[in-house]
Amino acid sequence: MDFDVNNPIIVKRIGVFDDNSDGLFLTITAKLWDRSDPANPIELISIDFTPEDPGVLVGGSRFKPLPEPLRLEVGFQGTIHAEGYGAEERLRNVLSDPANIVWTTHDGNGSIAFVGGSRYGTTAQWYPDVVDQVPPPVMPPARSSTKRPRPSPPDAPS
Repeated sequence: MDFDVNNPIIVKRIGVFDDNSDGLFLTITAKLWDRSDPANPIELISIDFTPEDPGVLVGGSRFKPLPEPLRLEVGFQGTIHAEGYGAEERLRNVLSDPANIVWTTHDGNGSIAFVGGSRYGTTAQWYPDVVDQVPPPVMPPARSSTKRPRPSPPDAPS
C-alpha cells in the first residue's frame, strides 16, 4: 500500500495480517520501501514473521518491533507490503469489491495519507512493481505502528 507522510512520524514496529488470527503457517515478510524515485525504490525495512516467531497478535495482525525506530519526515513517499502468503496462510484482499473491506486503516490524525492503491510484485523479494486498480485501502497485508514525535524546543538541536 502506498502512503505519503504529512507530519513527521516514528515507525517503531511493523506487522502482517494473520488469517484467522490463529498463528502463521507460512513465513511472511513485511517490507517498507522509499518509493520517491520510482526507477530505484529503496528497501528500508524487511522483517520475517515465521511460524516459530510470529510476533505479537494485535487485532488480526502480528507485530514485531524494529531494531531501531525509523523516523520518516514530511514528504516521505513509502510503500508497505508483505509477501509469502499462500494456501496455508491466506492473504485478505478486496478482490475488486469494496464490500469485502473488513478492516480499518489509521492515518495518525492525518500524519499519513494512503494514496494510489495496493501493489503486488512480479518478482519475489523485490519491490512490488504492479499497482492494483482498486482504490485504497484495498488490502492490509503489512502494517506499521507509528507515532508523531514531540516537537523539539526552539533552542534544541534536531
